[in-house]
Amino acid sequence: MPLPPVLSLLPDWSQGVREERAFRTSILTTDSGLEQREQTRGRARRRLTYRARTLTAGIAQPATTLLQRVHEGTVALPWWMHRTRLTADAAIGATTLAVVTTGLDFLAGNYALLWRSPRVYELVQVSATDAVSVTLEAGTPTTMAWPTGSLVLPAFPARLAAPLAISRVAARGLDVAVDALVEPLAVPLASGTAGDDPPDFTLAMPMAGPDESESWARRLVSFDGDLGPVASTVFDAAPAVGFGLSLMFRSRAAAQDLWAWYDSVLGALTPSWVPSWQAAAQLSAAVASASNTLVIRAMGYTARWFPDESRRHLAIITAPDVIAHRRVTEAVDNGDGTETLTLNAVVGVNLRAETLVSLMHYARLEQDALALVWQDPDLATAELRFRELPSEEPATV
Repeated sequence: MPLPPVLSLLPDWSQGVREERAFRTSILTTDSGLEQREQTRGRARRRLTYRARTLTAGIAQPATTLLQRVHEGTVALPWWMHRTRLTADAAIGATTLAVVTTGLDFLAGNYALLWRSPRVYELVQVSATDAVSVTLEAGTPTTMAWPTGSLVLPAFPARLAAPLAISRVAARGLDVAVDALVEPLAVPLASGTAGDDPPDFTLAMPMAGPDESESWARRLVSFDGDLGPVASTVFDAAPAVGFGLSLMFRSRAAAQDLWAWYDSVLGALTPSWVPSWQAAAQLSAAVASASNTLVIRAMGYTARWFPDESRRHLAIITAPDVIAHRRVTEAVDNGDGTETLTLNAVVGVNLRAETLVSLMHYARLEQDALALVWQDPDLATAELRFRELPSEEPATV
């Protein structure tokens, strides 16, 4: 079977490369706020969107010919973020490529792309992989010699999600908007299973961004007959929080951790514990690592929050990637401007009075789709929004 044409249009990293994955969940919500959720897609659909731009006629002209072919069906879509390099020479006729594959999407049945320039590259089909090599299908050995250090990228069979939007730049250049969908069966099944208990979301410290707003809302039904008092029935014991996190990932490994977590929750299907990263309580003094109590400045926690199970879970954040999840088992107002919170376990590390203590919400993603926007192959940002599900949270951790 012939190999498909390569969508060899280099992305303009300054405008970002958007990598999106999307499960599909059917959600039925009752007036009381309870949800019934059902997974309807076991493989996350993958989509890559970016702009390609060149002012070189020698690249733009072959690209124009390529654009005619890619509308005919499947193309090989380079996964530009996952580029790596050969660790040994690959001679003509090589059936194995020496390349570190850890954390990169070299998948059996898909492709590997050896790359020198937009005009010099070679597509081969992957038969198998291990941590340090990619084995090629017998019918697609290399037809060129590739020295150590040559660029290698995974590539997926894909189709255009929308017609290519092409702008001519001067007389020789080309500006193309690329929007491609990976073929569904080219993506592995999700690692998570409905009903699993996914890990806490403790991947990265949020940055200042547009998605930091919170909403606190209760579900209620009001009866107004226009003749007298309005009667309301409140279904939630406490407001459910909707909140967002703007995250930055400074390595491909960190971004892969996000995708691993996303696979474990299956999009919007499964809730997990997520820190709000907003100060919920202020320690009144330092805390020793062996202590299982926090003395906080009085804020009404004992009277207002402790009776609600959804406000008993705290995130004690001592570093961007060091987050201790603790549950408050007892709260006392000391009457001297402080409150004492007893935890289900010792804090495990010495805490300064300035240590951030935030709420831990049992929440799911608001949407099935999640996107990373890559600014270069080692730097990506993401905007996530969560919906708290207080009625579903377990009492213990």
